[in-house]
Amino acid sequence: MFQEYFDRIVEYTTGGDSPEIEKAKRDYFKLTGEVNEDDRSFEIRLATFLDWYIFDRPLEGLKKTPAQAFYDSLDSSTPKDDRDIYEGMLSTIHSIFQIRKFTEAGIYVRDLFNKKRYFIEERRSIGCSEQDILEGRLIPFKGSYYFSEALYAYPREAGRFIKGEIKKARKAGKSIAGLIQRLSQLNLKFERYHRIDVREIYK
Repeated sequence: MFQEYFDRIVEYTTGGDSPEIEKAKRDYFKLTGEVNEDDRSFEIRLATFLDWYIFDRPLEGLKKTPAQAFYDSLDSSTPKDDRDIYEGMLSTIHSIFQIRKFTEAGIYVRDLFNKKRYFIEERRSIGCSEQDILEGRLIPFKGSYYFSEALYAYPREAGRFIKGEIKKARKAGKSIAGLIQRLSQLNLKFERYHRIDVREIYK
């Protein structure tokens, strides 16, 4: 599966003493909310950080993402199939999706921002139901799409608010990234103050 290829990029980028990744972590959690080890979503948030670091954040001095830097480092000894896989991983899709249908072969989802539909070859349990809305990243791999490990489902009661915010962002010509970061902060607040009505948090 794609995970072994992702791990090679991580090892290439974070191997040895890397103060940049620590700085990136501080920057990321300033944008998405400071996380504690006892937060319910702690592990997922570390996974979303790693995705962001590998696929979205340009390395200082290189002006290219770790995924791009790794791809550019490949030489002629790299098998074509592997090169094609790494090239595909330069085009991940990080967005807000709604699950439309589960099948034995995978999951049909709709990107609520670009309104496109995707089929995800996903056989693991992702802890979601049809119509649930979640933050996720699609990884192209051998002609198909897979979810990365960083999946976060929003409370169902927040669905109307999220769709409204997506509509506003699209109308204003904004990217989805800023909205995802804002929702991440609200998610963290919801986890910590779960006795508060969801509608008082997502507003």
